Amino acid sequence: MEEDKSIAELSKDVSDQFDADLFVFSGSVDNDSYGKLTAAVAAAKHSGSNNPAALLILTTNGGQANSAFQIARLFQNSYDFFVVCTPSYCKSAGTLIALGANILIMDTFSELGPLDVQLVKENEIAARKSGLLSRSALESLQESAFELFEHFMLRITLSSGGNVSFRIASEISAQMVSGLLSGVYSQINPEIVGSEFRDLNVALQYGFRLIEHSRNADFDTVHRLVHGYPSHDFIIDHDEVNELFERVLEPTNELYRLLGALSDNVYQEAIPNYVLYLEPHTNNVDEESETSSDADEQTIGEEDGQDAVKENKRTGVDKGGKRNRRRNRGKASSNGTSSSNSGSKAKSGPKS
Repeated sequence: MEEDKSIAELSKDVSDQFDADLFVFSGSVDNDSYGKLTAAVAAAKHSGSNNPAALLILTTNGGQANSAFQIARLFQNSYDFFVVCTPSYCKSAGTLIALGANILIMDTFSELGPLDVQLVKENEIAARKSGLLSRSALESLQESAFELFEHFMLRITLSSGGNVSFRIASEISAQMVSGLLSGVYSQINPEIVGSEFRDLNVALQYGFRLIEHSRNADFDTVHRLVHGYPSHDFIIDHDEVNELFERVLEPTNELYRLLGALSDNVYQEAIPNYVLYLEPHTNNVDEESETSSDADEQTIGEEDGQDAVKENKRTGVDKGGKRNRRRNRGKASSNGTSSSNSGSKAKSGPKS
């Protein structure tokens, strides 16, 4: 029965639909996860797989922008086609990885987050703040200053019965606003504001570079993801993602079944980082002959598929710039099993 299929068989079904090596990543985007994914991709290549695509099942609250860029580039450089499936949430640095994908797979309950770098809080251990905070504070002060100036000027003009000229009322109002807000502005460190603005631009520039390869979004989308949302935890739902990205598909039934089988690790961020390569096997694999515990844990298996995504690979990735709003309701692909725990070092940077 369909319900009795193993993870091995479900993985094979999805793999056949996508012509893809299948990877799972749940956790924080950092040097450790980049190293594990590098080892997982190497394992896929050494296994003899010749699949042209990679499908990454991704669940994360974010992490380092540098590591996110490296992960996206890893898949872009290792495969002809890169697909990201987000079964639950994919925030911040995870959104940066998603910008590198040729196709996104999301359902109604999936969500992305703004591309907002996370910065270390001064004098606090293991605490972080949004890179948008200083900008939001300055915008709030600007609005408050203008509202106070307008309020004082109108009150002075009206209360004097017209005896105080507009020029004098403006000068008095400006002095009052300056006196009230000067103490607040004096606490703002220009170096910190400039540094945080620079770090936001790191995510912006990484995004620009990734979409040049993926062709799944434009510069306006990247700018909006960095600067267009009020808070780090703002939810960008399925409908809005369809407006931002060129190619967004819904999961196939086979992919839903696989996600359900992997639910403990793909519907919430894993701690510590969970990275998995599902190695492809044939239908008649003798599971009793498996000698490694990893192979027992992460099985593979069978075929059954549709190839709307394969058609997408042939026709959907245009090299031009116009947005194609007709969404292909496609199918997906991925593969077998084997887990990777080795890590490689990468330079850390602003978290996103």
